[in-house]
Amino acid sequence: MVIIDKLCAAIKYRITPYQATYERFKILTNFNTATDEEVKVNSFALADHYPLDLSKEVLASEMSQLVNYMGTKERCVNTLDLLAHMHNEHLETTFPNVNTAVRIYLSLLVTNCS
Repeated sequence: MVIIDKLCAAIKYRITPYQATYERFKILTNFNTATDEEVKVNSFALADHYPLDLSKEVLASEMSQLVNYMGTKERCVNTLDLLAHMHNEHLETTFPNVNTAVRIYLSLLVTNCS
C-alpha cells in the first residue's frame, strides 16, 4: 500500500503543471466550442501570462474572428491542425497573435520532453 500511495502522490504532483498549462491554453484547444465570453476571458488570461509576446485586446479580437471564420470552414481537431490550417490558408499575418500563441503552446510540449 505504501508504494501505491507514493505512486499516486507522485502522479498528482507531476500532473499539476500539465493542468495549469491546459487551463492557460484551453482557448486554443477548445475554441470550436467556446462562447464569445469564454473566448474573451481565456484570451485575456493567456495574454496576461505572456505580456511580451501577446497583446491582450488584439488576441481576444483575433480569437473571436478566428472562431467565426472557422465556423464556416472545416473544424480543426487539435491545435496542430489549427496551425496547419493557418499556414495552408496564409492566415499567419491575419491572426499574428493567435499564430504566436499556437507556436508557444506547441513548443512547450516539445521542450518538456527533451
